[in-house]
Amino acid sequence: MATDSGYSYGSYKRWLKRFLAIFLFLLLATALFNFQTDSAGIFRPNKGLRGVALDLINGNMIAGYIGRDDERELQRLIVENYPGRRDIIAIGSSRTMLLRKKFIQEGNVDFFNHFVSGAVIEDYVAIIGLYKRKGVLPGTVIIGIDPWIFNANNKLATDFWRALESYYGDMVAEFPKRSRGTKLVGNAAKPKAGVMSKYEQLINLEYTLQNCQYLKKGKRLYVTSTVDVDDTVREPDGSLHFPASTRLATMAEVGSRGLGDIIYSDFNSLSHTELFEDLLHYLIAHGVRVVLLLPPYHPDVYRASQKDPKYRMTLEVERYLRETARANNITVIGSFDPGKYGFTAEDFVDEIHGHETVMRRLFEGFR
Repeated sequence: MATDSGYSYGSYKRWLKRFLAIFLFLLLATALFNFQTDSAGIFRPNKGLRGVALDLINGNMIAGYIGRDDERELQRLIVENYPGRRDIIAIGSSRTMLLRKKFIQEGNVDFFNHFVSGAVIEDYVAIIGLYKRKGVLPGTVIIGIDPWIFNANNKLATDFWRALESYYGDMVAEFPKRSRGTKLVGNAAKPKAGVMSKYEQLINLEYTLQNCQYLKKGKRLYVTSTVDVDDTVREPDGSLHFPASTRLATMAEVGSRGLGDIIYSDFNSLSHTELFEDLLHYLIAHGVRVVLLLPPYHPDVYRASQKDPKYRMTLEVERYLRETARANNITVIGSFDPGKYGFTAEDFVDEIHGHETVMRRLFEGFR
């Protein structure tokens, strides 16, 4: 019996060692795969990103997916490597990405769209900080606004702006000491929150699947001479095209689905208004013309937001923006209400993103 017991115990130990070895090997292989593929740009800047910036500056179109960290880094490379002064720039989120140079009715205007996915007010400040450090502010800044940038409780991953944190710090150092912006820079100087969560992505199944899909689709950044590819395409002016397969898609009927909790979670009051107003005042004081852009919602979604108290802050944000604009002699283009411009369901890809026909119409006659 002792021999049998010893044999069983020895077999168990060998099995356990094999299991642990295989488990650790798979864990290490998964971590290495996620680190090397890194489709969202979590761990390292895209090695070819400077080349992408130079291609755009030289008038080429770039196709392929750029992660959120890399989107911010790309803005830095564009500003630092561009030889001249921009007449007009746009800053905002993906809802601003379809604003193109050809829609700006000012002849041969020098325009660039610095949109970044999931933009927050800190992104706006940091991007202007890029120009401040270079010492050449643009003539006009068009600021695309999403209501949820004033929601302190939104559940977006809003830390991507920290890729440009030092430029943000340059800016808020210029803001009034009494402002919330100055308090925020104190937070910005602290170690980045969630460092461990970043490295948890190395063994995150969801991120592994995302990276597999990324490789399966063959996503790479490459120069293209046409927008008719099944990929996102970035114009030399920074604006983006949807992939060809979805570019002409419409969401003709959304009904009362409303807007996601991820952006409207506990949205009961306006936050970050001090930082936003400090940015406006800084630009105006330095002779920069400011334009506020309010990209509209899908008609059904906007109607739902009017009826559902959960989304009432959409209307409050627009009221606040228009009052702020009047007080500071700032031009406002657009409205969250699509009815003010006669937009229909056919003008929208989804609940919050319109086709480029929306931007074209909003900027008709812009001077």
